[in-house]
Amino acid sequence: MDNNKSLPFIELIGNPLENFYQLGLKDRSTYKDLYGHLTDLLHLPHSKITQILMPFAQTFFNPITKNYPELDQNIIAYSEGLEVNKNTVLQSLLIPEAISFMSKWLPGELLPIFGCSSYFFIDKTHENIGHGRILDFPVGQYYSKNERAILYRFSNSNKIFSFQTSGIPYPSLTAMNDKGVTVALHQKFSKSFDINGIPIFELIYQILKHCSDKASVIELIKSSRSITTWGLYISFSDGQILEIDINEKGALFNEFNLKATSPLYFNNNLIKQNPNLLIQPYGFNNYCKMREKSAKQKLKKFSNSASKTDQSILKIMSESSNQKKIKSKNWNLDCLTPASLVSCTLTPSSGKALYILGDHPKIYQGKILE
Repeated sequence: MDNNKSLPFIELIGNPLENFYQLGLKDRSTYKDLYGHLTDLLHLPHSKITQILMPFAQTFFNPITKNYPELDQNIIAYSEGLEVNKNTVLQSLLIPEAISFMSKWLPGELLPIFGCSSYFFIDKTHENIGHGRILDFPVGQYYSKNERAILYRFSNSNKIFSFQTSGIPYPSLTAMNDKGVTVALHQKFSKSFDINGIPIFELIYQILKHCSDKASVIELIKSSRSITTWGLYISFSDGQILEIDINEKGALFNEFNLKATSPLYFNNNLIKQNPNLLIQPYGFNNYCKMREKSAKQKLKKFSNSASKTDQSILKIMSESSNQKKIKSKNWNLDCLTPASLVSCTLTPSSGKALYILGDHPKIYQGKILE
């Protein structure tokens, strides 16, 4: 990828089904590599396990939309644009769900490990609430070569802005709406699994589409059950922050007031480490703790800086830590990883988003796109 290029921008206006179809048309020549690589993530080192897993996964994906007719219609419209079967799209969107609950049956397997981060801050230029985001997922160039921004201006919906890539029609990874709500999705791991739960992409879409404040988000979350465990990190224009772990039994919430505790950092650790539910990839807890220590050092640098803006925190977030002079006992993993696909900030009150362009990992190289 050319590090000097701009980010493709798509604006979708009006009827959702028509627009998902048109988005499918746009993605028809670019989606295949991403979908192929996502399917490869289910191929484990042991071929016999993979032979069992793949038919199960396909059986699992097929009936998901029967309880969610709006999701079903949107996926059908997008798949018709792509000229593929609906289940091809659905399988690719649900593979991250499968990876989370695979540890329930395969606790010793080498599952992909993720390093998502959310930084919440106050931009002192206009006292706006900001959400810094690092998206981490092992699809590499298959994401970055077709990355883009989309503005959804659908009928009977909040306006939604999202960073994403070709093949993903929903604004459910890193997004904000015009009511001042930002959402970042973080991978979690546990035994949690319910085939009748709502796909996490659909839940986040409904949050962005309909919610305008903390109370409306909590009401929607409390009425929902997800397929497996996920972390949602949400900010609001009044400075309220929600940390949510949602699974098939409900949700756990932590609430913060950014105006009293700014800045804040979160990654992939569960809110409550329940030994009866916890099956994580080996070393995952320490992996998260080390990244949290690195983040706190970066936030200390931000807090001590003269310029506390979205520009300055994005630069700090996206700089690779120089640990050559650090003693081994103090060494920690950086919050950026080789699989960091997105590094950005969202400040909905000012209608502003900043983005690090270029190949992954998204390391700051002197340029920020606004």
